[in-house]
Amino acid sequence: MHSPQEIIESLLAEQAVVEGTQRDLFMRLYEKYYSPEYLHYFRSSYEESRTSGEIFSRAEVLDSVATVVTTRFRFNRQEQRRYLFRLSKDQWEIHGVETDCFACKGTGRNGTTECQHCGGHGWVDYVRRAREGS
Repeated sequence: MHSPQEIIESLLAEQAVVEGTQRDLFMRLYEKYYSPEYLHYFRSSYEESRTSGEIFSRAEVLDSVATVVTTRFRFNRQEQRRYLFRLSKDQWEIHGVETDCFACKGTGRNGTTECQHCGGHGWVDYVRRAREGS
């Protein structure tokens, strides 16, 4: 059985290949329709994402659950992701991915009050939030 860290490292490696292919395809499309001066913004953004991939930071395993945190530079800020694992049929599976809250920078607080964006947790599962409408 692979550990959560091994799974994340494999996922990130495969994801980098897919994202690189996707960037190349989009650049060809954009070169066809966008002006050279506007293309400059896409090229610099794509170059930034190409050179600053997501990397493993730490893992914590407690019985049948685990958390793996990764770091990446995105949209001019360092961002952390927290992958939530559970053991299912003797195999680890990811059942959630949270991102540190951009509003409070993962602290759960804005000044002296609880962060309204993340509810004071410091983390947000944007995929789940979008699907559940909360």
